[in-house]
Amino acid sequence: MVFKDSGIAGKQKTFAQLEKVMSQLGFIRWTWDYDFVIYDMRFDDLNNNKTYYLRVRANCVQGRLESPHAVLKLEDPMMGRHILHHGMDYEAEIPQRFLQTAEQVIQTLKEQLEVA
Repeated sequence: MVFKDSGIAGKQKTFAQLEKVMSQLGFIRWTWDYDFVIYDMRFDDLNNNKTYYLRVRANCVQGRLESPHAVLKLEDPMMGRHILHHGMDYEAEIPQRFLQTAEQVIQTLKEQLEVA
């Protein structure tokens, strides 16, 4: 699931600013390379033994990752179910309670990015 019109896509921040905001909200910088980074927030459904991730990707538009001054441009947040040994299923049905939390987190992220 892609959260279109979230107000996140296209925002640009330095790596240092983004790291601070994302870690304060509980995101983990899970995947990264020299020109992109993916921040994940994990949701565990203990009743059904399923794991979901709210994911935000940012691409370097200036500099190299891990430089605090590198400029990153964010994409639309996505949410999907993790399938062991296969990756992410972005077409999976997401439990409503996780969707509500994800929408709240995205709204807070948008607000925090505006003041960072």
